[in-house]
Amino acid sequence: MAIPQAPTIALASGQQMPSLGLGTLRSGKDVVNGAVTSAISQGYRLIDCAECYGNEAEVGTALKAVIDQGIVTRDDLFIVGKVFNHHHHVDGEDRVRQACETSIQALGVGPIDLYLMHWPFAFQDNSLPKEGLRLPNGVPRPEIKISVEFIRTWAELVKLKEEGLVKAIGVSNFTREQLEELAAASPEKPIVNQVELHPYLYQKELLEYCQKAGIQIMSYSPLGAGAPAHGYSLLENPAVVHLAEKHGVSAGQVLIRWNTQLGNVCIPKSTNPSRIAENLNVFHFELSAEDMEQLAGLPQHRFTRGFVEGQWFDDGEITECHSKL
Repeated sequence: MAIPQAPTIALASGQQMPSLGLGTLRSGKDVVNGAVTSAISQGYRLIDCAECYGNEAEVGTALKAVIDQGIVTRDDLFIVGKVFNHHHHVDGEDRVRQACETSIQALGVGPIDLYLMHWPFAFQDNSLPKEGLRLPNGVPRPEIKISVEFIRTWAELVKLKEEGLVKAIGVSNFTREQLEELAAASPEKPIVNQVELHPYLYQKELLEYCQKAGIQIMSYSPLGAGAPAHGYSLLENPAVVHLAEKHGVSAGQVLIRWNTQLGNVCIPKSTNPSRIAENLNVFHFELSAEDMEQLAGLPQHRFTRGFVEGQWFDDGEITECHSKL
């Protein structure tokens, strides 16, 4: 019997990207190997990675194993990597290239299919605090110097693509305004913008802008990060539960299907083999227009605060340092 796989989406780069993949954020080093192996064995072909997840080497071990075992070839896979804030461009240094080369070595499968700028924010230091980015009360560590920087870092990503280290480049956590500024500064357009997007955070304006601009949206935390908001987690929201019962599927499958029907690439994270399989099995049913509108109308909440003025930082605390190319 054929292994089910997600339909692909044509990117502006000419690549075919699977519409559903496995996220690896917060997948521990001791379990991510098994999660990746299970996902690929069950039909996943898109694996979303990042240097700051701290598990690229373990992901790489799993990728090498499934290729060596003949489960897939390298050409079957679509691997996403990301450069984090402490490796943005700094004059006189080569942080972006060094980060990319380190990720390539760790993943061990040659050029990365898609390399993203993880955030449009830069840290001054090139090493992250061992204690983590936050103090116990959740505020950023005062020793972290942060600034808005993406124009010059983008130019370095363009070089990586031109030299063949990566096949395509994009961004993550960019607003419409930042995308417009990037477009005005560089002829090279990002082919992907990976953002938090789910019924609790239906970024409709950003989604419509990206669709018109030919920028593919990748949705992370499609299940709402499993955290409560407005009295319920997304998986427990009565509207989601009702639709799951209506279609004879799980709440998670409803949320993933909502995202894919919007035309987004979706990357739910799990390390449980049965849940990994369930998350991929979402293309046998379709939500009605009424279903889609009901989910789009849920109250809004952002789970990933990230590096945003007014959330992590006081107004005026973030400095502007990016410049035109």
